[in-house]
Amino acid sequence: MIAAIFGAVLARDSHPVLWRAPFSINQLSGEDHNYVLFNPFRDRSPERVAAAYLDAMRRGSCMDAEKLTANVVLPNRFTCEQMQSEYRNVRNLFVQRLRDRRKDGGLVVLYYSNTGYEGNWVAVRQPGGEWGGDWRVVEFNKIW
Repeated sequence: MIAAIFGAVLARDSHPVLWRAPFSINQLSGEDHNYVLFNPFRDRSPERVAAAYLDAMRRGSCMDAEKLTANVVLPNRFTCEQMQSEYRNVRNLFVQRLRDRRKDGGLVVLYYSNTGYEGNWVAVRQPGGEWGGDWRVVEFNKIW
């Protein structure tokens, strides 16, 4: 029992997703959509920062959103204020269910979707490297 818990804790950073099974491919983006079983012992700090950022965007609070970013890249080279103006009638789409998580070099890319097709991608990074400080949102993209 202790060995299993120890192994799960060790795997928390290297295996935040225990199992991934594709169920379809988005014909527009080419991205696969997966059924995912998350490791319950994973480090959730990247997810917390992304969720706080998405919630700030939903509320229309660029000031709060910008506190969680580091040179963030937004769709169509918009500023936060431009996104808020453009999408003011659909702000609820910023906050959706976490569907997938991938590590891409120093980035953690999180996919949020209520439908499994439309959704948000949020990339987060630790500015000082793997053990270097708080996570920051560096990229946001959407398909909705």
